[in-house]
Amino acid sequence: MSFDKTTQEYHLTPNGWVTGTYSAAQTEVVPPVDRVETWEHNMEQSSPFSREIYSWARIWVSPNINEKDLADLHRKFPRPKD
Repeated sequence: MSFDKTTQEYHLTPNGWVTGTYSAAQTEVVPPVDRVETWEHNMEQSSPFSREIYSWARIWVSPNINEKDLADLHRKFPRPKD
């Protein structure tokens, strides 16, 4: 069992990254209609004395975008920092 755990969604759009649902706020945010990819940024801390562990997971990608265009967007808009 974790002492603390949060999840923040990030959606990649043609205009950059947009934040989505944040688990600590317990409010769901509707993804933007022009998103091409969605990632989860997770933080977990097993005890108040342990360090926070961060991880990323891609949870959705549009079937309408090709790998080259997606790679171009990633070069233009790097993933948000931990």
